Amino acid sequence: MADALFDREVERSRKAGKANMAIALVFFAAVFLLFPMLRGRQTASQMLAWDDGVFTLTLPDGESHAIPYDTIQGLELIEDPDYGECVSGTSDRQFKYGLWRNDALGEYVLCNFRSFQRVMQVTTADGIYWIGYESEATTASIYESFSEELLKN
Repeated sequence: MADALFDREVERSRKAGKANMAIALVFFAAVFLLFPMLRGRQTASQMLAWDDGVFTLTLPDGESHAIPYDTIQGLELIEDPDYGECVSGTSDRQFKYGLWRNDALGEYVLCNFRSFQRVMQVTTADGIYWIGYESEATTASIYESFSEELLKN
């Protein structure tokens, strides 16, 4: 009888050890796999800011472009952009960003979340910026809001 009780206690301890191991594996997977992915995501408020007559575009690598409203020569929505090639920056599953070049524009700054086709083009005397965020509908909404903001100033 003591042997049976001992065997049950060993079996219960072994099962508890397996459960603890499974919980630990799930925890470490969440910490080491999910956290870096979530930490890398930027929100629109982190990428795009409008403050006191200045539009600021911050690329995922931290590079920032401050564009005063009074330097903006044009704002339009590009439905089917020709991205061309990356000069310096990156193109991955989440973003296309950095300095790019195509035949029509030459060099321009691109910040496009998830590489959607529709982008907002901001043209200044100093350069051209293509911006896309979250979805084509969100990009269009940002364009509409920014157009209205520019008309007020």
